[in-house]
Amino acid sequence: MKKILIALTALSSLAGLVHAQSSVTLYGIADAGIGTKSTTTRANNAGLVSNTKLSQTVIDSGSLATSRFGMRGIEDLGGGLKAVFNLEGGVELDTGAGNTSGGNLFSRQANVGLSGDFGAVTVGRQFTAYYTLVGSTNHSDNTVLFSLTQNGQVYSNGVADFTLRSSNSLRYNSPSFGGFSGAAMFGTGEDKNIPAGTSASRNASLHLKYANGPLLVGYAYQNERYKAGAMNGLVSATPLATTSTSIGERDYNLFAGSYDFGVAKITGSYQAAKQRNSAVAANNGKDKEFQTGVSVPFGASTVYAGYVRSKSDNTGLKAQGLTLLGTYTLSKRTALYVGGITQKFDAAALAVGTSALEKRNAVVAGLRHNF
Repeated sequence: MKKILIALTALSSLAGLVHAQSSVTLYGIADAGIGTKSTTTRANNAGLVSNTKLSQTVIDSGSLATSRFGMRGIEDLGGGLKAVFNLEGGVELDTGAGNTSGGNLFSRQANVGLSGDFGAVTVGRQFTAYYTLVGSTNHSDNTVLFSLTQNGQVYSNGVADFTLRSSNSLRYNSPSFGGFSGAAMFGTGEDKNIPAGTSASRNASLHLKYANGPLLVGYAYQNERYKAGAMNGLVSATPLATTSTSIGERDYNLFAGSYDFGVAKITGSYQAAKQRNSAVAANNGKDKEFQTGVSVPFGASTVYAGYVRSKSDNTGLKAQGLTLLGTYTLSKRTALYVGGITQKFDAAALAVGTSALEKRNAVVAGLRHNF
């Protein structure tokens, strides 16, 4: 009997050890704000140019950070090898609607992989290697409303801004070697035969960076190839016929960095976005885009200021924006924020019967809670 009890005790201890080596974490962000937003649109009606202003009070989800929920897990396989996974979806707090980052339950992230001394390899839907460097060097802490670069704002002035995530992707993250590290990702659209005779869509990206102490500098590249009929987001786009065998590509090059002086942190980057191989000649061209910012901590508060500008060769459009943001930390997980943005779009001469956004402004205050 004693031997049986000893064996059961040993098995129980071993089971407890194995359990301790595996973990699943539920996490998320709940973010909502209230404020006012206004836009000014210029229209050319029968040769008569006029401006129309729309202003309204809004209660929005995710003004500072996109509201989301997720699960991440890790299992120690021994010998330094670990199995990892991440499932993450978005939610709109103002309406209760589901994911807005791709339409599916876990459209933000859904991947599994292995990590160890060699780095990490993951497969599934995940952020591109390009966006990883953007997120770590974007002004105003890469916030949603106050970044001015994502979500169809200043950086989408001619060529559509880069894709943040890719489905059907394989990604590798290297370990750090004296501050040097990198990542590479390849994703395929898996649509080679629709229509027949065309290559599949793809998204390939990489970044190299040096991060040591207060300094971070890096370079990133991303190539996006789209099948005919799938080239979304171009300001001057004319939809391509789905029966065409034409394809289009976008290339993005990023040089970015940041330096933390302690009393203040500065960030900045230059991005060149190029559209090529489009069957619609007017879509082909290059955008030059620049952003910089500074953040200054004051005890529990931090003040952010940023400036963004862009110029498009193919559309002749110019745009610029300013942001001012303040956060106040109530606890390790909860913060209040208030801020505003102003954007100006110097549209080219309007053709009769067309319109273009000229100005956008917003002032928002809200609450972000991490769990």
